[in-house]
Amino acid sequence: MTDKNLEGIGLFRYEHGLRNSGSYMGNTNIDIFAHTYEISIRFNVSNRGEAGMTEQVIAAARNVLYTLKHNREELQQALKEYYDSEVFELAEDERCDYFEFNSSDELCEVMTPKELYIADLEQSGQVKDVKVGLFFECTWDEYEYSGVGIRFDGEGTMLEVTTGDMIY
Repeated sequence: MTDKNLEGIGLFRYEHGLRNSGSYMGNTNIDIFAHTYEISIRFNVSNRGEAGMTEQVIAAARNVLYTLKHNREELQQALKEYYDSEVFELAEDERCDYFEFNSSDELCEVMTPKELYIADLEQSGQVKDVKVGLFFECTWDEYEYSGVGIRFDGEGTMLEVTTGDMIY
């Protein structure tokens, strides 16, 4: 497989292994919580190699990166609402600590963005059907893949904030 250099996104290498199951992997920067983070970006091509890097998955990645850049406040507020609800409940059960934050920018103290995941599972040929998720590691989470995730459709519309494992 040849490397892919996607304009405005970055350089990607094909990796095949147990965890990646045939993915193009690279890095990109996003701005959230008043910080810039370098995160990994993975196009899961399900062992289809270059044929899996369709116009639809590339467009979906660009759409979500655009949303992350231009709708940061809305995304952060959704993350804060999730944190205030879900983590508060866990803290009441004495399963973790809960901190009250005045600003969604303060969430950087408890969660860190790690990976943007893109997969065209339906292969319908429609950008909106491409599955995209942004995974965050969290201080209250002891499991590697639980964390928190934001699910998007391929057009860049945020669908929900959920547990991180639900975006994969």
